[in-house]
Order: sequence, then structure tokens, then C-alpha cells
Amino acid sequence: MLCTVYSALSTLHCLLCSIYSVLSALHCLLYAVYSAMSTLHCLLCTVYCELYALHCLLCIVYSAVSTLPCSAGTFDLLVYTDATSDVPQEWEDSDPRFIQNAADVKLRSFTTKVSTCL
Repeated sequence: MLCTVYSALSTLHCLLCSIYSVLSALHCLLYAVYSAMSTLHCLLCTVYCELYALHCLLCIVYSAVSTLPCSAGTFDLLVYTDATSDVPQEWEDSDPRFIQNAADVKLRSFTTKVSTCL
């Protein structure tokens, strides 16, 4: 009788060890998925913030361009960037430029939402 109880307890112990091993592996897998999702979330927030900044810049350019006269012609656009920014090779460094016969153009007002990425 004692051998039968011992054998049953030994079998139960092996079964519980197997269940623990499976749960431990599942825990590791879930942690890896959580880490990957967290990294993906941070990456998506960064992309969203960059796109939002580009959206704000395009709103500024649109508001400036929409008030220009519709006559045929060209105009130069002076862009200020950081010295380490990647810019097209056609762009050149220059000192401030003064435009002869310049006219002041009143820009339309616009608003943007301030966004923070979590």
C-alpha cells in the first residue's frame, strides 16, 4: 500500500514539474512578446512625432504659399536647418539674403495641437 501511495505521489510530482516547466516557458515567451510590443510602441510613437512635426511644417509652408500672388514666376525659399541635418546636395550654405523690391506678405493664422508621445 505504501509503495502505491509513493508511486502516485512520485507521478504527481513529475506531472507538476512538467506543468511548471510549461508555465515557465510560457512566461518567458509572453515576456519576449511584451518586450517586442513595447519596443514597437516606442518606435511608432517616434514615427508619429516626426510625422506630426512634418505636418506642422507643411501647415506653415501652406499658409505662407497660399497668400502668394497667383502670377507665373518663381521665388526662392530660405530654409534654416541645423548644421548636422541631412539636406539635398542642391542646397547651399549662404549668408542672410536681402530681396530687392521685397513686399511684406501677411500670413494667415493657423493653430496646431501640441502632442506628446508616451
